[in-house]
Amino acid sequence: MEIEIKNKLNSLDSAESALDALIASQSAHSTPLDLTDLDKLTRRLAAFKSSLSGKLVNTGDFYSTLSALDTQQHRLAASLDMVRKTQLLQSSLRLLDMAIDERDYDQASVHAQRALNIPQSITTSEFADTVVPSTHHPEPPLQRLDNSLDTLNEIFIKHFNTASENLNQAEISRFFKLFPKINRKLDGITAYSQFVVRLIQRKFKGSLDSLASLRVLLDNMANVVEDHQPVVNKYYGEEYMATVLQSLLGELDNKAALVFGNWSRNVSAIDKADLKQVNSVVSELSGLASHFAAFKLFMTSSLPTAATSDLLDSSATARLLHEHTNDTYINLELAYFRSSMKQVLEGSEVDEDATPYTSSVLDDTFYVYKGVLDRLVGCGDAKVLGKAVDGFIKIFQQCYIDRMQMDFDNIIKPRTSKMIAQQSKAVSGAGSSNARKVLKVSVCLNNLDICAEYNLRILSDVASEGSLRRYFDEEDVAAVADELKTLKKVSDDSQTSLSVSAAPSHTHTSHTSQSCLDTLFATTFKNAVKDCLKSAMNVTNYAHDADAQSTLFVVIFEREWSALFDQWMNSLTTNNFDEVFIKSTTHLIQLWENMVFNSRTSKFSVSGAMQFEKDVHDLLTYLSGLSNVGIRELFSRIRQMSSVLNEQGTSNSGHYWKLSASEISSLQNMKVSEVY
Repeated sequence: MEIEIKNKLNSLDSAESALDALIASQSAHSTPLDLTDLDKLTRRLAAFKSSLSGKLVNTGDFYSTLSALDTQQHRLAASLDMVRKTQLLQSSLRLLDMAIDERDYDQASVHAQRALNIPQSITTSEFADTVVPSTHHPEPPLQRLDNSLDTLNEIFIKHFNTASENLNQAEISRFFKLFPKINRKLDGITAYSQFVVRLIQRKFKGSLDSLASLRVLLDNMANVVEDHQPVVNKYYGEEYMATVLQSLLGELDNKAALVFGNWSRNVSAIDKADLKQVNSVVSELSGLASHFAAFKLFMTSSLPTAATSDLLDSSATARLLHEHTNDTYINLELAYFRSSMKQVLEGSEVDEDATPYTSSVLDDTFYVYKGVLDRLVGCGDAKVLGKAVDGFIKIFQQCYIDRMQMDFDNIIKPRTSKMIAQQSKAVSGAGSSNARKVLKVSVCLNNLDICAEYNLRILSDVASEGSLRRYFDEEDVAAVADELKTLKKVSDDSQTSLSVSAAPSHTHTSHTSQSCLDTLFATTFKNAVKDCLKSAMNVTNYAHDADAQSTLFVVIFEREWSALFDQWMNSLTTNNFDEVFIKSTTHLIQLWENMVFNSRTSKFSVSGAMQFEKDVHDLLTYLSGLSNVGIRELFSRIRQMSSVLNEQGTSNSGHYWKLSASEISSLQNMKVSEVY
């Protein structure tokens, strides 16, 4: 307002200045003017200016007075509000008592809620303490309200319990919704939790000797939480469902203590040599552990608070499960696995119509292995899993890998040099006894080779994130997957037993210093390959005109080689056959090179050198077609040898990096200029 008055005064000053200018202008032009009107106007302006100047002086006092009036107005409004709310408090308390007396509990909860909505500063004010009390209710209003609420709360609890005992759904729902209105949520949710526990107790009809009864109880608890959680969240709030869960876990713990006590006594009396009994016990325990792990994940996802996880982990049921899985389960599971493996080996059968040859041991072993791994992971206990993994690896090594290797050794590994010679001769022949030997050897080797593949396939399934998330918390999935990956050692060990060079550096070798495929090569192929090469070389003379013998070397070699390898080609797995094939081909080339360099009679005519080069090429082509593995590099030295023999003039040693200078010189000395 002060600013507005100042603006008006400024406007008046401007008007007065303009008027004076107008009068001066008129006087300068000698224009007649009614000065009487001008004088009146001037006087009026001056009076108005003086009036406004006085108001400007009194502006400060005006605002002080106005502020005081505002303060008084606010105080009056607050007083009126206190009076109205105190009257509302007095009325609500009176109507609350009347409704309680009349047993109109729904209306009583409305009056109680109205009284509770009045600010406590008014309820506990000196004014309310003076006005509200009466002859019949002399206590302060806050105490009177608390007394009425306590009375109403006791009535609600009584009626709720009666309704829950009679399964009166309408009354249960009615009083369940009334507790929050009288600010007694904790009492209401406690009564509700007891009701839910009674529902669970009515549904529990299982035997107190069987862990299966606890699985049924967990399922019922999960259903209760799923069905009742929306109602609790709506009328009480999300945090109150934890109270219901705590009551449910209390009932579960009580039942678990009884069931585990009876079950443990029964387990101690079983015959551990009876695989059926052991499997039943292990399945029962792991099944319960799996159920509890799934129940925990369901609860933590439905009630995602730290309190939920703490309640579950600290429950007596969780403790009992961990104790029994850590002790009873691991011991029985490992014993079952070991006994099952031995039983599988005793019942081994071979399907001779299917190649490559394997025995029933392979499929039966991995059927059992997959089952025990599924049970182990299903327990949902990372510590138990970590403790059991090493045991499974050890049993697999002893009962499967070592057994396959021992069977192989008993079939093929000779003990003396004479036996080696006899065996090589026998294997190179074609007879029914030799065919049986090929079959038995192939079964052992193939069971080891496919073992590695099967194990990795099972681990990729069992250790997948999707599978692990069914039983483990998100933060445990990666660690559990890493722990399961240590079972790859089973694959590494089986490959080590086949070929030491195939194993990573950290894996241990088998109980023998030589791998199975090395032994197979040494006892079956090494001498036979030498004989094969000799047979082809006996009909070949590179020092003479080679035209008449242009195909003899390769023809005879193919015949001898086929007689040796054809029976193994389909009998062995691709991996095993390729390994033996590479060893044999490497040995063949070494023998051939040695025959050229070490024979004092090695001579090559011009046509003989050309035939030698052709034989090397044809042999490479033939052997390359027998396997998918690359063998061209194995022929690199002997191909360079043939090039030196066919080169005219002095050879450039830089072209033949696989050969030494002395070897090149030796080859050049083997050339003859005439045919003998």
